[in-house]
Amino acid sequence: MDETRTDRPTVGYPYFETPEPTVFSSGTTYVETDTEFTQIVTHQWNHGLGNVVTALLDHSMTIT
Repeated sequence: MDETRTDRPTVGYPYFETPEPTVFSSGTTYVETDTEFTQIVTHQWNHGLGNVVTALLDHSMTIT
């Protein structure tokens, strides 16, 4: 979801896998802290739920 839209829910990123990552640049992380970082750039690839479940099962994990 696109967190910058506050008036209505909006899909902001590709649902299907893409060869290039989505790049985010922010002064925060997922860790709660009072520190403001100056250089945080993340590269994220999206993976469909089926790919994640298949990868887990292929490595002998059990899903309940």
